[in-house]
Amino acid sequence: VIDVGISRADAGIVGDVDFAAVESVAAAITPMPGGTGPMTVACLVENTLTAWRRQHAR
Repeated sequence: VIDVGISRADAGIVGDVDFAAVESVAAAITPMPGGTGPMTVACLVENTLTAWRRQHAR
C-alpha cells in the first residue's frame, strides 16, 4: 500500500491509510511522511532501466 494521502493531526502530518485495518492483508505500507518520495524515485529508476534495455536490445 502506497499511502499518498496527507492529513494534519495533533501529531503532525499523517497518512490516510488506517494501518491497523490493513496490516493483516497488506504485505507492506509506505510510511507517511517520507515513504512516497523514495517509491517514486525507485519506480523512475526501474522505468529508465527498462527503457534503456529495450532501446539497446535491438
